[in-house]
Amino acid sequence: MGRAHPALLRQPGPAAPAAVDGGLRGRCRHRCARHACCPRHTVAEGRIRGGRSGGSGVATALDPACTSALGHRLHRRTGLAGEWAPLRCARLVRAASPLRDPSGLRQAEAVRRRLGIRGDVRLLVSPTATTPMTGGIWRPVVLLPTSSAEWSRERWSVVLTHEMTHVHRRDVLRQFMARVVVAIYWIHPLTWLAARFAAVAREEACDEKVLALGTRPSDYATHLLALAADAHTERPALSLPMGQRAHPPLEKRVLAILNAHPRHRSTMAAGLVAVAISIAGMSAAVARPVRSVPADTVTAVVSARIGSSGIGAESDEYIFGDVTSVAADRQGRIYVADRLTPSVRVFDPDGEFMAWIGREGEGPGEFTWPVDILPAADGKLFVRGSRITTFATSALSAYPDSVAETWSIPPYANADSWRARLVDDIYYYPHYSWRHESTEYFYMTYGAGGLMSDTVHVPEMGDLSRSPTAYYRVGPGGGGRMVDGLNSAPFAPRADWDMTGHGTIIVGDGETYRLHEFALGREPLGTIEGPEMKRRAVPRAERADSMRALDARIDSLPVPLDEVVHVAPEILRGEIPDSLPAFNSIHVGASDRMWVERWPAEGMASLRHYDVLEYDGSYAGTVVVPAPLLADPPPFFGEDVIVGVVMDPTFEVHTVVAFRFRLPR
Repeated sequence: MGRAHPALLRQPGPAAPAAVDGGLRGRCRHRCARHACCPRHTVAEGRIRGGRSGGSGVATALDPACTSALGHRLHRRTGLAGEWAPLRCARLVRAASPLRDPSGLRQAEAVRRRLGIRGDVRLLVSPTATTPMTGGIWRPVVLLPTSSAEWSRERWSVVLTHEMTHVHRRDVLRQFMARVVVAIYWIHPLTWLAARFAAVAREEACDEKVLALGTRPSDYATHLLALAADAHTERPALSLPMGQRAHPPLEKRVLAILNAHPRHRSTMAAGLVAVAISIAGMSAAVARPVRSVPADTVTAVVSARIGSSGIGAESDEYIFGDVTSVAADRQGRIYVADRLTPSVRVFDPDGEFMAWIGREGEGPGEFTWPVDILPAADGKLFVRGSRITTFATSALSAYPDSVAETWSIPPYANADSWRARLVDDIYYYPHYSWRHESTEYFYMTYGAGGLMSDTVHVPEMGDLSRSPTAYYRVGPGGGGRMVDGLNSAPFAPRADWDMTGHGTIIVGDGETYRLHEFALGREPLGTIEGPEMKRRAVPRAERADSMRALDARIDSLPVPLDEVVHVAPEILRGEIPDSLPAFNSIHVGASDRMWVERWPAEGMASLRHYDVLEYDGSYAGTVVVPAPLLADPPPFFGEDVIVGVVMDPTFEVHTVVAFRFRLPR
């Protein structure tokens, strides 16, 4: 919690960019810049373009496949097309016209990048298609019905994510291979059964991907039913149609989507497919099941999605400008602080708006820039901004709404979104002191009378004392200009820290999966060893991406690199780590559980992985959050709820997402 990732040590993006923009972006909660590494892509009429040059993206008779993402239909009785499907698909493509809606193209490009699709994807509007579908073995194409012009942003997002997941998985090729297998081994009954199970597995995998990226199950089911209502039965094409009813059964799909527990049906289907196809002598790669996870790993389920792309999108209560802090109390109520509309908003556990707390101003209960929310066990709510305000629940309210106490803070107050702690009625306010050569982190303490004299220092470990930014001198007067992104090398370990409810401080250097506990006086209390794991090499694409960003940052300097102060020694020596850090960040949640974020597995960049350690150091399990939660503001970790913030990649607006989980132990 104490420090963020360096500017160039980023979560692996969903796709390796084709080029890098060396410009600077906003600063993170630890004064590091997020580098502007992003693909230099083209959004042309009807096509979104990836890092590689591609063809026209139009499926023809020589490109034999069309598939749909929300549910594909095979032959009415056997599960296979009676007509040669590629010709049917080619006719659909030739009759379609390129999508020209700028908003739809922007959303499609954002989804393509998020899923890591490297080539072109053609987007066409078909006057004959009544449901979205995906086609093209070598040059993918997404066919949209003309009714897509009336879709909401949410439906566009759901449809594009589902369809492009088919593209990413190359499901059209898999479907084509399955049909070839059936054509060759048609006499074997298990071959027909395997083809049916493979189709079900493909759709389940895409449904699960849509849900994993943060769509609420109820919202997704609603969109699916609406698309199915608009669709009518067509002659079969070698395609994967999203909203048809026949196969797999729509009712079963909707029930599976609404089921909050992990589904294993696609795993069973994959097993049957493997058996049948192995009997036929073909590769089991025709069906690609959802990746299995260890028994001690659980995936959190979206319970609420609040923001411009969620419920109430047209209401001011659900529109965020710059979310600075999120939290939840023991009743499950969600609190959100916003810097641009200085206030705290309260939502119920399902994400429905309840009330505003405070407003912009300088008076009691008013805020200029709220940056931290701390719900206390006794029902009080502490909000930190230009001062610290304590709210209590009045007799006629269900939430903290009346000002109980206000504490002033020094003029050099820390405006970063770091989590304060309440230990034995003492409020610990995180702060730092940055001098020319080093940085010191500490907690200021507040009690019933306001600011106390005690200051709690965070023990130095790893690179904690390193200056948070580099700079170069400007003019003879000794002034300087800060340069973000050069104070730490890409993928270099970064130390992190947080405070427990026992009043101790947990620190780790990021180099090893070893956490150290210290008393408030810096006395060491013990060491916690994380679960055993092998250090992974930096993915080649991510390394190249960050190296290009680093080169662009250095090339943009108006002075030689050796004239920049506080450049990381690794950068000066050209020593970029070959392996990923042991962990990314440390968060202490409810019951003093330690949530240690580690680098996601390759191909799972849009997820967040947290190892959960009990206060005694025992391993409680791993929780996978199916969304790319931002590090700033930091997520909130409760007993059975996680609240975090995601950024809409198209419109760059914040959305608050709550997740429910149940630890395996």
